[in-house]
Amino acid sequence: DGGEFNVTSNAVLPGWVRTEMAERSARAEARARGITPEQVWQERNALYAPGRVATPREVAEMIAFFAAEESSGVSGQEVKVALGNTS
Repeated sequence: DGGEFNVTSNAVLPGWVRTEMAERSARAEARARGITPEQVWQERNALYAPGRVATPREVAEMIAFFAAEESSGVSGQEVKVALGNTS
């Protein structure tokens, strides 16, 4: 436990985020299923209430918050950045 040293530990749990790695995944899935990568993304987007996946910036902002002094009272938490998806 790092609490006595003012070390906090939190986890940011993103859902799908449209990154280059996720794009490669979509292309591979599309090839395997015989559909287009855009169809894969449409299915992924449909998993989230706003009809879209999280952006890299949204995930980065949560990470930046945990790195900031303002979050020093938060530790041991798991925070989903998944636009309301609870699965």
